[in-house]
Amino acid sequence: MRASAPLRSQMQSEGKSANVHHLSYKEKSKPDHSDRYHEEQPRDRAQRQHRCWHCKTDEHWVDQCKRIISMAAPERLKFFKENRCCFSCLKKAGKNHYMTNFRRRQKCSEQGCTYYHHPLLHFEASQQMENESEEEAVSLKDLADQFHIPNLNRDSGPVEILIGIDHPKYIVGGKLKKRGNFIARKTPLGWVIFGGTEKRTTCVHVLHVAVQSPDLSEFWRKESQGVSCQCQETKLTIDEQKEEEIIRASSQKKGKQWEIGYPWQRDPNELPDNKSQAVKILESTEKRLYRNPEHAEAYNKQIHELEEMGFAKKLTAADIEKYEGPVHYIKHHAVVRPEKKSTPIRIVFNSSASYQGHRLNEYWMKGPDLLNSMVGVLLRFRENEVALCGDISKMYHRVSIPERDQHVHRFLWRDMDGNREPDVYMMKVVTFGDKPAPAIAQIALKLTAEQGECTHPHAASVLKRNVYMDDICDSVQTVDEARKLSAEIDEVLNDGGFKVKGWISNESDVGDLTQGKMKLLDDIAEEKVLGVVWDRENDTFSYKVKLRDSVLNSRLDGESQKRLTKRKILGQIAHIYDPLGFAAPVIVRAKIGMQKLWQRGYNWDDPLTEEEDADWRLLFEEMKGLNEVSLERCLTPPEAQG
Repeated sequence: MRASAPLRSQMQSEGKSANVHHLSYKEKSKPDHSDRYHEEQPRDRAQRQHRCWHCKTDEHWVDQCKRIISMAAPERLKFFKENRCCFSCLKKAGKNHYMTNFRRRQKCSEQGCTYYHHPLLHFEASQQMENESEEEAVSLKDLADQFHIPNLNRDSGPVEILIGIDHPKYIVGGKLKKRGNFIARKTPLGWVIFGGTEKRTTCVHVLHVAVQSPDLSEFWRKESQGVSCQCQETKLTIDEQKEEEIIRASSQKKGKQWEIGYPWQRDPNELPDNKSQAVKILESTEKRLYRNPEHAEAYNKQIHELEEMGFAKKLTAADIEKYEGPVHYIKHHAVVRPEKKSTPIRIVFNSSASYQGHRLNEYWMKGPDLLNSMVGVLLRFRENEVALCGDISKMYHRVSIPERDQHVHRFLWRDMDGNREPDVYMMKVVTFGDKPAPAIAQIALKLTAEQGECTHPHAASVLKRNVYMDDICDSVQTVDEARKLSAEIDEVLNDGGFKVKGWISNESDVGDLTQGKMKLLDDIAEEKVLGVVWDRENDTFSYKVKLRDSVLNSRLDGESQKRLTKRKILGQIAHIYDPLGFAAPVIVRAKIGMQKLWQRGYNWDDPLTEEEDADWRLLFEEMKGLNEVSLERCLTPPEAQG
């Protein structure tokens, strides 16, 4: 069940014959199975096909493939054409399956589009639409009247024979008639009409805003963990391997810091200078900050911290005048985090903002997904008696970038003083929010681990296998091993320009380190390890289930507008984070209930019936019982040997 695939969720049979003239031969006894291509294909063939044939994986469908969605518009259309895909379902086409004979095809779901193609091809299919409009403008009846040819018709069905110019005896010769732009010739196989209408469709670009339904594939995929084999020799595709090679080739060590260039897939000189847009966005950001002086002060402080720590640089007039390369400004805004007392507001840079049709993120390759398996990291964290966790401080900002990449990361700021021209800054490091930023940061960390393998092999192995994002999670058998390992990891990271913000452990006597003290945060007994609540004192995992306001504010009092909806229910279910599947017996009931709501045709904001509302509330109350559940972190029994 996939809300993001409109052609699968709104299947309606709607066929339309195309006015294309060809010769067809079909056996009378041969039934047409084209409308059941997906359901009744041979078993051995179905086993070889993947949901995403591009990535060769079953973890997502082809129309949810992030690599395909991230392609530029012309590139995506060219990609599907080269792979001979059905423009309706985006699967590989074949003799019995292609656009014209796919009986479950639908019109494009985009508003105002009347053509038959997948929504991902909405912008790119203008040429195809033009050709279709020309074909539809031809009427067989009108042509028959013009040429006075009785019984001019064409049977429906696929094209089975194409006669090329290398067989002229079937095409040339015979009587010839001409009417306007059409020519009719009597061939040994019957009348054949050539030509087309004078009408030409003008291609236009349509800009629209689309609201996509939530992608639930990851929501359901969690149920298959530990059941179906997800093993692969390498999880990187050929394209991702090439992108990794490009990023690695641009890396160089400068002192104790890595400098890595962004992987450009388009010429950065095509980027427009969008300073005028940046000024307007700055004014809008300032207006919002003026409403809360505390937020304004914190925001201004963080801007100056970026400069003081060497992550950003204020440009002088001479710097601006001297530089002659590509220039682009990125907008920034505030994200409020009331749960964070130390940093209640955070600066977010947006590289996806559009200016004159250009988006900075579209100029870069995404790079490979090099994250370790979260389940694997957590299981190794549970393996031994002494647990050890560290957080790499400002991981992205520890990787510098070349000068050209710095100047396409310019931004404006003026210390909340609206009476003067803004100052021009530029980021000197990898910026969170850039499309290739995660890949660049992970590659820099792996390069650091590779360089430290000779001197500290254990620490290097931990940095390669037991890091997820910027969190280091491992477990060892003794306190002495924990002290040694944390010190070695600090040393290896320091050689690559990285730094651990602090270490936490379930053992309070891990002790001091050479380069700093072990931070145990004694005032906070509970920590989160990759989203899982960890009570360090009791060394147990637990849950914190709290009903969301959207559920609490809904009341069962007979008023339908105050009842639960599918949107509120999904928000509450997804709020329970369970990567290891401890709560699967409880959560699976909610997922089954969600499937039933889909089957009954509920829209996202349709109120449930009183009976269904009461059932869901009862289930949510049962879920709160997870707060009483705790599990031991360590899987190794005491005094175990071997």
